[in-house]
Amino acid sequence: MTERHSHHLTRRKMLGTALAAAGLKAIPARAMAGSERVLVCIYLLGGHDSNNMLVPIGNYDTYAAARGPLTLPKQALLPVTSALDRTPYGFHPALQELQDLFQMGALAVVSNVGHASRAPIDPNLSFFTPGYAVPKWAAGVAEVAEDKRGSLFTGLPNLLPMGDRYTSMALLAPGLSASPELRKAVLTVAAGADPGVSVAFPMTGLGQQLRQVASLIRAGSSLGLKSQVYTVLMSGFATTQNQLPTQAGLYRELSSAMGAFYAAVSQMGRAQDVTTYTDTEYSRTMVPNGRAGTDPGWGGHQLVMGGSVIGGNVHGVFPDLVPGGRNDADRRGTWIPTSSKDQYAATLANWFGVSYSDVTIHLPGVQRMGRRTLGFMVTG
Repeated sequence: MTERHSHHLTRRKMLGTALAAAGLKAIPARAMAGSERVLVCIYLLGGHDSNNMLVPIGNYDTYAAARGPLTLPKQALLPVTSALDRTPYGFHPALQELQDLFQMGALAVVSNVGHASRAPIDPNLSFFTPGYAVPKWAAGVAEVAEDKRGSLFTGLPNLLPMGDRYTSMALLAPGLSASPELRKAVLTVAAGADPGVSVAFPMTGLGQQLRQVASLIRAGSSLGLKSQVYTVLMSGFATTQNQLPTQAGLYRELSSAMGAFYAAVSQMGRAQDVTTYTDTEYSRTMVPNGRAGTDPGWGGHQLVMGGSVIGGNVHGVFPDLVPGGRNDADRRGTWIPTSSKDQYAATLANWFGVSYSDVTIHLPGVQRMGRRTLGFMVTG
């Protein structure tokens, strides 16, 4: 057995052990009507190049021709098959836990998502000084203006000094008035970061932020928190140079933290009503620049994880990966999105409990789409 496969099986065993401790196997995708639902956005700051996150194995030669020096070896990819159409793909070799979750049906990929225009600033985010961000639709539902009043909690403390790495966490609790006493209680729970489960969260910035989120989810009922929307930030994705080693480290942090978080909410019995998803400003160009990196692009792939996700699937239309082809905006592999960020956000908001009529108020862009949602969540 090779070292890589041995390492992969060890990670798979760890994830399986954590789930077994909760008496769980693969959790079927079904939403629990009337439950207190939680959304966790992992925002990948800097513009995440998802072209190496998921590679279409059947179209590998086209991928390799476009990627050049940023090509991942075919034999290093972690194979998965989308249940929707039996198309084979390969995850980046650092995403072992995510491969396991995909094969369990607890993780999906939503392909080639992007804004209607190539905006440098994400129009679907609300920003709060000094650098906290929340989904704009969630701020609207919670009736929180960008002045840090209402039910917005910011400044939740991080447990690790991260040096140049930027992390922050924000919480919205729609329908809840944020008294000073409640804010203090929330900060106390976040600082203690005790999710009450037998899962070892990685000692990384994202791992410890998700540990804090798990602690708040566990304490939600006692704090009066019902529906909750969290945003955790992970920086470093502006890979304009030296991308391959940088991205490998980022993916190890992302995969291990998401695997631990899913195991933790499963042990709590909350996997069905906690959905975790990634977002970013934009993807990056398929064609590398002259510095072994990539430049800002447009459409890219996102991850969605949870017991109500229609997992084990790659949803949406995957680009053909031909620079200058029908999916390219500028001959550099700047993929024109085939699904909009508004549709992506609307799918999550609708699962969270926002009605279709309210979705169009908070995400008016979906009115221009043939479909308001993308069908990767089970609602009800």
